Amino acid sequence: MTDVNIQAMKRKPSTTKPEERNRCPECRSVSISPLTRKNQGQQASGKHNWRCNNCQNKFNDPITLVTER
Repeated sequence: MTDVNIQAMKRKPSTTKPEERNRCPECRSVSISPLTRKNQGQQASGKHNWRCNNCQNKFNDPITLVTER
């Protein structure tokens, strides 16, 4: 089994084009996280499914700059 260095992988640049990355619809940040139920690892079933790590906005669907045009 190969050892995987998660922190090193997080530091590598994304291979997704910047305009195709999921973003917060409020502040356009790419720093977003799916909301999960604590300790269950399941996607949240409430009103909002995503949270922006930059502005703390909660929303259903992220946007991309491609879909915004």
